Amino acid sequence: MKKSILIVIVAVVLLAGLNIYVFNDLYKKQIIYQKSILFDQAELCSHTIENELRRFESDLNYILFSDDISELFSEHAENSNSLRKLELFYSSYSNLIKNIDIYDNNKNVFNLFKDKNFITDRYIAQRQRKLADKEVIKVRNNEYQYYIPVFKNNTVSGNIVISINLANYIISELNKFHVSDICYQWVIHPESKNYTANFPGKINSIENYDAIIDNLKNDFEGLAKHKMTIDSATVRIITVYKPLNILDHKFGLAFSFNNDFFIKTVFSRIVLIASISLILFLSIILFLLTRLGYSEKKKGSLNKEKDRLNEILQHLPIGVIIFDETGRIIYLNQISKDLFFIKEGEEIEGNTLIDKYLMTGQKQKSNLKTAAYDTNQFILYQKEGNEVVLYRKELPYFIDGIEYTLSSFIDITSLEKSRKYEAASNTAKSEFLAKMSHEIRTPMNGIIGMTEALDQKKLTKDQREYIEIIKSSADLLLNIVNDILDYSKIEAGKMQLEEIPFKLSEEIKLSLDLFRAIVEEKNIKLTVDIRPEVPEDIIGDPFRLRQVLSNLISNAVKFTHEGEIRLSVKLEEQYSGNLTIIFEIADTGVGIPKERLESIFSSFAQADQDTSRKYGGSGLGTTISKQLVNLMHGEIWVDSPSGISKNKKYPGSKFSFSIEVFSNEEIKKDLDFSAINSFNQVKAFVLAQNLPAKKRILGFLNHLGIHVDIVTLKEEKDIVDNIKDQLQNKQDHQLLIIMDEPNLDGLWIARQLSQFGITDQFRVLMISSKHKQENYIQTKLSKIDYYLIQPFDQNILKEYLFRWFSGIKQAEQEKSMALRKDLNILVAEDNLINQKVAETIFQNLGYQIDIALDGKKVVDMVRKKSYDIIFMDLQMPIKDGVDATIEIRGLGFQMPIVAMTATASKIGKDNAITAGMNDYITKPVKIDAVRTVLEKWFA
Repeated sequence: MKKSILIVIVAVVLLAGLNIYVFNDLYKKQIIYQKSILFDQAELCSHTIENELRRFESDLNYILFSDDISELFSEHAENSNSLRKLELFYSSYSNLIKNIDIYDNNKNVFNLFKDKNFITDRYIAQRQRKLADKEVIKVRNNEYQYYIPVFKNNTVSGNIVISINLANYIISELNKFHVSDICYQWVIHPESKNYTANFPGKINSIENYDAIIDNLKNDFEGLAKHKMTIDSATVRIITVYKPLNILDHKFGLAFSFNNDFFIKTVFSRIVLIASISLILFLSIILFLLTRLGYSEKKKGSLNKEKDRLNEILQHLPIGVIIFDETGRIIYLNQISKDLFFIKEGEEIEGNTLIDKYLMTGQKQKSNLKTAAYDTNQFILYQKEGNEVVLYRKELPYFIDGIEYTLSSFIDITSLEKSRKYEAASNTAKSEFLAKMSHEIRTPMNGIIGMTEALDQKKLTKDQREYIEIIKSSADLLLNIVNDILDYSKIEAGKMQLEEIPFKLSEEIKLSLDLFRAIVEEKNIKLTVDIRPEVPEDIIGDPFRLRQVLSNLISNAVKFTHEGEIRLSVKLEEQYSGNLTIIFEIADTGVGIPKERLESIFSSFAQADQDTSRKYGGSGLGTTISKQLVNLMHGEIWVDSPSGISKNKKYPGSKFSFSIEVFSNEEIKKDLDFSAINSFNQVKAFVLAQNLPAKKRILGFLNHLGIHVDIVTLKEEKDIVDNIKDQLQNKQDHQLLIIMDEPNLDGLWIARQLSQFGITDQFRVLMISSKHKQENYIQTKLSKIDYYLIQPFDQNILKEYLFRWFSGIKQAEQEKSMALRKDLNILVAEDNLINQKVAETIFQNLGYQIDIALDGKKVVDMVRKKSYDIIFMDLQMPIKDGVDATIEIRGLGFQMPIVAMTATASKIGKDNAITAGMNDYITKPVKIDAVRTVLEKWFA
């Protein structure tokens, strides 16, 4: 009995000590928690104040730059829009603004303040007040006055002076966080060492106040655990302080917590909790003594459960190994022994997993480079000459504070073999398609090239009809090849969309023109409805849009025997230049059964089994369309009946899809060029560093008669200020041309000029020699009117110049840029048929060419003769086009080199451009493509 009493006494002492420990721990955690809250409150309050003052300055600047404040001095100021905006601004910041004074350089004074209602006062001062030429904050009698200059014609014409109750405003914000008797706030003025607080009573002294002031002066935030005397009573507090720099003046925000309040409150509750816990503790001891006897009985039962669990683990179909924290084995089942060839009776527990089964990371990387899993989860080894792959999953767990790791192993050798076979098959398929594309395009180049050459001859009606049939069949075959390649690219995730400007109506017309002949033959009505709100000029991928439209219109034409096909285009959503456009192709054709609607976009699927035999086609078009629409961040769906058919036999179908694009509509600028009727009256700034980059644009502008000033650039750190100064010194220029070059980030400069409103004063062109896909949209966001890529198309540039200067006479509009006739052209081509095609194309353009049979001969011929341009095949014997280009550039030759190849892949194009080529033409080559390249470089 005495022993039990002793045990109870010891337990009570331990419990009391535990309560003391809990109280101390709770107190520390509460202090940490309060520090965190105070820091968060200080951060939130300072963030709120800074944001409010930023909005205050932003709203004020908006009023200054959107309205003429001089109308406030007129007799009709009460009804002016400027006064309404000023009153609204005053009301929005009434807790901050005391009154507003406005005066100009003609002694006019306007005063606005608010009692219950707004009161305005206008008068003419006896003497002219001095005008501040920049924003400044002045402090008078603890009142902050914010001076803002107003500019007119680049001259200070007046000042707005706003009297601000800054201290009262900050206190009002601090009071939002006030909690009576617990949490207090105060604002500190470090320079004057004054403070304003919402503590109850009079503060007599503050411990460590000078240290807080010094930290705030140095922009340091911090925490102080100190004492404060209020009404002769000493209070222990915790204070968090944070510097606040607003309107060019320093303040300090301080948040304090009453530490005595917590101690008094928590201590009384701890006593109560300790008493209750003691009673509970004694009850638990009695309960445990009762249960002790019962536990002994359960011990034998637990041993049986342990044996049963071990039996289950031994017969699991996966390997299980348990490691201790040092990595040594403490348990493994029979499957693990079989996987790692551990013989019966061999002692393995207490050892580490044998290293011979763990491959190096480099070996795993080489063998599993195409794996879809984390290679760290694999174990690989050789068994009887065959590779064995185990998948490993590890799960850490803790018992008695010791960490163990349970590892499970599954033999996935057969699965990995299947995966490798599938990856090899996909690679072989991609390589096969690329090879077949190249092999097909090579003879197609001969077919299409020769038909174009024949089309230039004098032919009979029947002969011309035969030629047209050959061209149509060749184009159809080429489209099939492109569709198969596109499908393969999309499946492999290698399809990339373009972001280029185009006219929506032109792409729709091109899509419809492909089918007008057959539509007229079938006597079907074809209508187009483009809603007025749909922008004409947009940025996106016109080729893929045209591909989707062509596929869907082709289906509509194929399955429609009578009635009409209707294409509708409407704008669904528009925000910040981003557009969502919906296209609908409805027909009065055979329609689609409801049970087939969901599978219509599946690969090689059509409405029913007889469709392909009756109408032809593989059903691949709708699949590619769906995948392309998804790439354009849109959706595609189909309805049947279409809603426009009145014949029950032909219910029709309606395919709808949406795409996301960016608006390329002309930027609205307040510019008046109506007085300009000749290019001689136009003046342009050209901003560039590299002289060769300027040469072509200067020649073009001089040919038109446009006067050009070169903007000289100085140090990089002052580049924007230099440009601003030079542009603002001359106000009679209409054009600003920015060259985006390797040594000059034109896009960054445009963004800076846009922020200062300079791009609003000109029509701005950017010509880039380091184009990126996203540049078209980025330049629009920077107020660039038109973006071109080197070598730029001069006809397109002329079109925009005539649009902006609409008063220029027709005679000048007809002034053309002649294409040089004395060009030395070298064509690298190893195929005899393609050599003949190239000779025919260039002869029709009026040029004789030299031909090189391989890349080595190209280099030799370039060394011997000066060529103006080279058209280079990529795949040639001895030395291919890429290696030949690299060697030519290494020799210092800078003539344009244009890839002319049957390899229609982005990788091939990227390799060509990286090697130093300037352009890329895909076979079969057409005369228009060659003419376009020559016009870019030699018009």
